[in-house]
Amino acid sequence: RAFSRALDMDVRSAEAHQGLALVHQLNGERDLAEASFKRALKGRFDLSEASVQVSYGRFLLQEKRYEEALPHFVSASKDIEYPSRANAIYLIGMSALNLDDKPRALGSFEHALNLNPKHAKASIELAALHFENREYAKAKKFLDAFAANADQSPRSLLLGIKLERIFGNK
Repeated sequence: RAFSRALDMDVRSAEAHQGLALVHQLNGERDLAEASFKRALKGRFDLSEASVQVSYGRFLLQEKRYEEALPHFVSASKDIEYPSRANAIYLIGMSALNLDDKPRALGSFEHALNLNPKHAKASIELAALHFENREYAKAKKFLDAFAANADQSPRSLLLGIKLERIFGNK
């Protein structure tokens, strides 16, 4: 209701269309969500367009439309005043990873960590990529960074077990 009221006051409000899109997404109404995201991107922004770009990109990522999601994250990452810029760059990495572009994913995760050294999701992705590349010391470094900034997950625990076995620790 609040988003509908906001749109009654300003039909071009990008933020109101974004909010409505997120509600539709939560309700599983994909077509309505996408239509609202597209209206948001054409709307008038009171704040930053980057927020809408990331929200729409996440929607596309969830729909496994990785190639379509990537430009939205790239656009958001160019806004140096966007407070969640590190997350937008992390999402570039996730899109690249899903498109099997591991060098781009690696660079994006590293960039996200440069902007926010406590970005746990980027740390675990870097740990996994370095483990895959048999760069075990680097994998351990990033796994330790993950553990310092987030609760352990089944994925991080399994990776930790594998690393400790490689290092000979029982």
